[in-house]
Amino acid sequence: MLFYETEWVVEEITDEINKEIQVEFPMKIQYKEDMTSIYALKENQPDLSWVFKRFLDKDDEVLYFVSGEKLSVVVSIGDLFRCLEGGKRDILNTDFMCVREKEDEKALAFFAAHPTVHELPVIDNVGRFIGVMKSGERNSDKTQNSFRMYAKSLYYGEEAFYLKTAKKFMEHFKGIVFLADLPNDDVAVNRLKTDKEKEEYAEKNGINALTHLRNMTEPEERIYWGDAVYEPGISKRFAEEFSKIKVTEKNGIQYYENSEPPRYITFENGKRRLPNGNVNAVRKIYLVGPCTILGAYVTDYQTIEYYLQQLLNDNGYEWQVVNFGAFGPGYEFQYLLTEGIDDEDIVLIASQNAGGISSFMKNHQNVHYMGNFSDIFDGMQNPLSCILDTFRHTNYRVSEKIAGWIYASVEPYIRQKSVIKKPNDSRKPIQNYFIAWDIYLYYKDFALRHDLEGLEGEVGVIVMNCNPFTKGHRFLAEYAAAKVNTLILFVVEEDASAFAFADRIEMVREGTRDMDNIRVVPSGKYNISKSTFAQYFEKDKKIKEIASMEYDVRIFCEVIAECMNISCRFVGEEPTDPVTRRYNQTMKEILPQYGIKLDEIPRLKTDRGYISASRVRECIATGDLQSMPDYLPETTVRYLKKIDYNGGIRRKQS
Repeated sequence: MLFYETEWVVEEITDEINKEIQVEFPMKIQYKEDMTSIYALKENQPDLSWVFKRFLDKDDEVLYFVSGEKLSVVVSIGDLFRCLEGGKRDILNTDFMCVREKEDEKALAFFAAHPTVHELPVIDNVGRFIGVMKSGERNSDKTQNSFRMYAKSLYYGEEAFYLKTAKKFMEHFKGIVFLADLPNDDVAVNRLKTDKEKEEYAEKNGINALTHLRNMTEPEERIYWGDAVYEPGISKRFAEEFSKIKVTEKNGIQYYENSEPPRYITFENGKRRLPNGNVNAVRKIYLVGPCTILGAYVTDYQTIEYYLQQLLNDNGYEWQVVNFGAFGPGYEFQYLLTEGIDDEDIVLIASQNAGGISSFMKNHQNVHYMGNFSDIFDGMQNPLSCILDTFRHTNYRVSEKIAGWIYASVEPYIRQKSVIKKPNDSRKPIQNYFIAWDIYLYYKDFALRHDLEGLEGEVGVIVMNCNPFTKGHRFLAEYAAAKVNTLILFVVEEDASAFAFADRIEMVREGTRDMDNIRVVPSGKYNISKSTFAQYFEKDKKIKEIASMEYDVRIFCEVIAECMNISCRFVGEEPTDPVTRRYNQTMKEILPQYGIKLDEIPRLKTDRGYISASRVRECIATGDLQSMPDYLPETTVRYLKKIDYNGGIRRKQS
């Protein structure tokens, strides 16, 4: 039966429900002629990928699929979540609620019982789909964005990313690991005792943390900061200092520094300073996690690490606490993988998915799951005075409670280590780079939007700048396309070349249009870009020392190739440019580690020498237009005439 109707006791609809669901009778119907969320039901559609794309690109809360005049399938955001959470591919929902015209009370009761559902399909007396009845409510933009981020984390495998990273760490570290879940808003809000508190939290949650600080009243400041550090105007000064923190990255590792002499938040060597640290201690406790662990919204004397270090000092333990906190989730493991940690040390990882990580780590005897830090809000007096916009952006009271919890957990193990062994000074980092979840998310999304997800057969790739597109580029593309089922041509997207990116990618499209198995796409933010391979864009300058370009190649292997099923990369020999030649050599060393082939072919040469884009630019600059056909395919010549370069080079458009 296509139209499943729940039996509702209409008499139970009270005035209170009518008051909560602000609607007028009769309820308005949006007829299907005015809807954009209706699709014809076709074979093999809608599948999970198709639905996922629609919810990412549109603000529709429900999709409707019709066969003729009958509604056959309804897919809501909730259906998408249930499918992803259950690891299922079948997303079709044929068992759904419908109402008929004038069944306003039935619709109202449904909306009251399902506050996250805001529309219901409407059918006529013979079962034909005519439109939808709406509650008058709608998910906010913030809620929609939260839905999208959650759907992405499920669809793209965020949990698998963390498990993979955790596994890499655990293969090398043999010491004691504690795991804990960061405070979770959905869990912590249930600890609130009254509806008034929940309403107050909802208001807080809609305002940025720094805005909260800047707008604090004097009584609010006193409560938030406490007597030990309070001084008039501290909140605004703290927010100002916070906003000036510099975040730099090298090989994907974040480093933090003060832009002016610090008063509240101090960084040393890229990490948060601990003013009461035991610098003579041999053993260390590393606290790993995002903003809560970093102590993003408290002073140096109010972090979890400060209180934990004080407990160790007061009890005579010669241990040093190290703040491995980072701004924002996704960077929890950056220091664990890139800094040498002795097996005699202790590591505590607090993340939004520690419970999931613990499911992998439970086979390790040295791993202990502490629980969920949301529990600290149980029984806490006036808990909302301790938070800004979320239960993860908290004050000193929360820091002190978490520190006490950690101390109680680690103290028995510290006590057992009565004989302090000499640290292993030769302990080496696991790797010298870090690839955050944000980069995985970016290229997972990239593959989906450019239809490069799940490519079958042999998939090859060329990364080209094409400044401009020459016969040499065409020769390499022809060679590679003949070797694979699908060839992806990444055109360097960084607009730091003589020709604008928009021109360069169009020249590549025109020059390869006759080859059916080629996909021409932008390279993206992390594929030969200034953030991963800055020297590529400085080749016209004299370079004394060629920097490592390993990070760029690692991103290609670990993220891009994995997302797009790439098994082979093609490059041309580089006889003249030392930077590109070193890049080719780096790929030769790294790609085989991931089972990716590198095919390097000789550079195309004419009687006048090697064909190169730099030689073409010289010809353009000197007005030697007669030589152009020797270096450029006819498609590029036509394009240059079309954009009317007049003997010069058209720069990127501002």
